[in-house]
Amino acid sequence: MSAPFTLTLDADFASIGDRGEYTQSLTQDLAFAAKTDAKYFKVVSLRAGSIINDVLVAPSAGDPSRVVQDLRAQLGDPGSRLLQGKWTSKAVGLEPGGSMEEEKGGGILPRQKLGVQRTGMLKESSSFVLAGRPLH
Repeated sequence: MSAPFTLTLDADFASIGDRGEYTQSLTQDLAFAAKTDAKYFKVVSLRAGSIINDVLVAPSAGDPSRVVQDLRAQLGDPGSRLLQGKWTSKAVGLEPGGSMEEEKGGGILPRQKLGVQRTGMLKESSSFVLAGRPLH
């Protein structure tokens, strides 16, 4: 099963520019941090509020939940591979499960979330995501 997460970047949403180039660059940053291939990451939605990215890690990544846990742990380490990326260097929050929840039929559902931010503060929010096809 895919492992969803929401990654929040402290950057102006307008700085994304071309969305295709942005998502490719972001997935390369995530792959570098996870020491795996970018093909295992899929950005399924973007929204403003800084830059909020809903991402899926493919089941073929081995243990996708472990990948998300590792990325989340890196958020608290200023010298981590995650915080060396072009975009992920701006990461301030990573929420496993994020605002998505995968349904057995492959759809993505909205859900409430309570996320830990890099500053250690908690922030409650709710969002709805319209996502593409899940990774297999």
